[in-house]
Amino acid sequence: MQKTFLDAVGRFQAGRLDETIALCRKILVAYPTNADALHLQGLALSRRGENAEGAAAIEKSLALNPKQPAALCNLGEIYRLMARLVDAERVLQDALKQQPGFVEATFNLANVLKDVGRADDAIAAYQQAIALKPDYSKAHFNLANTLRSEGRLKRSLAHYHEVLRRQPDHIEALKSIGGVLAELSEHEEAMAWHERAAAMKPDDLEIQAALGNSWHAMGEIEKAAAPFRRILAAKPDSLLQRLRVESLCETIAPDEETIRRQRARLFATFDELAASNLSVDVSKLHTSGAEPLMPWTYQGCDERPFKERYAALFSRAIAPLDHPPRTEMPRVGVVVTSGHEGVYLECLGRLVARLPQDEMRVTVVTSASGRNILRYLSPELPVEYCVIPDRLDEAARRLRDEQFDLLHYWEIGTDSTNYFLPFFRPAPVQSGCWGWPTTSGQPHVNYFVSSKLIEPEGADAHYTEQLVRLETLPTWYRRPPVPKPLKPRSAYGIPEDARVYFCSQNLRKYHPDFDVILADILRRDPEGRVYVIEDAQPRITRLLRDRFDRRIPDVASRIVFVRRHEKPDYLNLVALADVMLDTPHYGGGANSLNDAVACETPFVTLPGSYHRGRYGFGITQRLGMPELVATTPAHYAELAVGIANDRDRQQVLRALLKERGPVLFEDESAVAQHARFFLEAIARSRSGAGSA
Repeated sequence: MQKTFLDAVGRFQAGRLDETIALCRKILVAYPTNADALHLQGLALSRRGENAEGAAAIEKSLALNPKQPAALCNLGEIYRLMARLVDAERVLQDALKQQPGFVEATFNLANVLKDVGRADDAIAAYQQAIALKPDYSKAHFNLANTLRSEGRLKRSLAHYHEVLRRQPDHIEALKSIGGVLAELSEHEEAMAWHERAAAMKPDDLEIQAALGNSWHAMGEIEKAAAPFRRILAAKPDSLLQRLRVESLCETIAPDEETIRRQRARLFATFDELAASNLSVDVSKLHTSGAEPLMPWTYQGCDERPFKERYAALFSRAIAPLDHPPRTEMPRVGVVVTSGHEGVYLECLGRLVARLPQDEMRVTVVTSASGRNILRYLSPELPVEYCVIPDRLDEAARRLRDEQFDLLHYWEIGTDSTNYFLPFFRPAPVQSGCWGWPTTSGQPHVNYFVSSKLIEPEGADAHYTEQLVRLETLPTWYRRPPVPKPLKPRSAYGIPEDARVYFCSQNLRKYHPDFDVILADILRRDPEGRVYVIEDAQPRITRLLRDRFDRRIPDVASRIVFVRRHEKPDYLNLVALADVMLDTPHYGGGANSLNDAVACETPFVTLPGSYHRGRYGFGITQRLGMPELVATTPAHYAELAVGIANDRDRQQVLRALLKERGPVLFEDESAVAQHARFFLEAIARSRSGAGSA
């Protein structure tokens, strides 16, 4: 029988599972208590996909001979595959008691700990496995994946590189390095890794998507289109892929006519797609990149008809969830998705942490990495977290099971997760807000929380949601510490005698209409200079610089692009400016304009027709300073030049900002008004009144 057993082992190692099982059964007919044959049979059954039968065979083996650390190790992995995670941890711990330093059992235990959500313990176990076996590529790879999922991106890179050092053709490590670099917004470097992976596996659609996403983030629209078209060719019936191709548009619009032409083309595309039977793979929504593109919202147009028609393409494919009635303490979930944690914390997170916990249970809904980032940024805040999985259908069911009364989204539409999750209706009531200051267009988002200080007359028509107008600005913003003493202008390469107009907005917000205003300012003030901040992606900066050179060539040389700075140096720059310029159509929000007020630097704003161009106006309303508000583009230039050239007037405005500015910061009335809205909306829902 020993010869037969060795023959079975050889066939198992060769992957000949049916033959292995047959030989083990032959042995067991003659020797029913042969623990080794039972163990091998269990392994082969599991490898063949019969995990329950495999586990039963190894359990019999261990009943005959409990002192088998290898069998315990293998049984633990099978239990993990069966989602019997408590049992898996138990038997793996037993294996390690029997054989301390058993590297495979340590690795398998790390996998189990990761699956149960004990990421820190899993990381420690992977590190222990690597200490025992430094060339253990699987442990390096799984450790890197765990670190990445926890938001520890730079640490994950080191372990992906360790995998490649030992296995240069490890395609998943190549893809992962490119993905991590893209998450760090290092898209040019990410591109090199994506291309290296694509050369090895050109038909891999995930790699093609990564290529397209990085080209798009860099502003290379034509280059982004090519891999997206390759994916569409492989998936011609996919609505998600069709939209990725058809909805591409310039990150920096070259002129107004291009915007009009793009929008007309998109409306025609939506009509065509609405009449089609293209499919939606719900399992891929979170990685689809098929949310409405951000440049559309910067174009200064009415978003409602656009967003409604876009949302209608998905409403028929995503079934909303039902909810059991609730009578317990009202429960509010605040949804914050990956990459948006910092701005959320500054503008809404500290308000959320101050909501009255004796009246409602408040939970921040985020990813594992998002939770870690928020804990790192604000360890002092008493916040409860709900971590959701990546897949949105699974995330929605998890949230439904948590029985939230209301989900409040910091942003709806800035990534695939926060755009598509509301379609599932994971809570009976859903609301959006000014984190992304435009309507979602979605049928299951009930409210948009704004302010009467921001919204223009007739603004209800701009939203598919019911518009909620708070009495104050909708934020609790901590006053930033302005550096003292200030560095001189020379520290930033700015002439001491220059008249400095500073615009700190994202370059993507620079509508072509703003070119006309900047040109007017610089023509009125021959000694003036406009300073703007470079984009993190050099291509975006080049696109805007080229547009200035083409459209306003006589003054373009006096528009100076300055490098990005950390917050203290950025605030120093704001304080050195004579005037801050707010972009039209999509202006600054709480961050940039509150920072200007904290630095006592006057700003000029031109209120737009829609919320996203009116936050600056709301601040002037709160401060009681209408003298900072322009009524036309020409008036905007006149105001800016007048302030920059009149030192006395500038000092008066700085004094007013110093006197009145405190009202903008740490506004407890905003906390109370949010709490009132949440409680009233939940009460209406529970009574059956809905959002009416």
